[in-house]
Amino acid sequence: MKYWYWFWMINFAVASTAFAVIAAIVMVRGIQDLRHMFARLRNQPAPPARG
Repeated sequence: MKYWYWFWMINFAVASTAFAVIAAIVMVRGIQDLRHMFARLRNQPAPPARG
């Protein structure tokens, strides 16, 4: 029974680490993408006024 405990603890540790690494990569790349998107929006000409 001790082996099942260690198997699942190691499995949980590997899965948690993989999730944390993937989440960090997505967060960093996502922030960069948002900054680029807002920079492009700022550089676009303003739409013509209605009315």
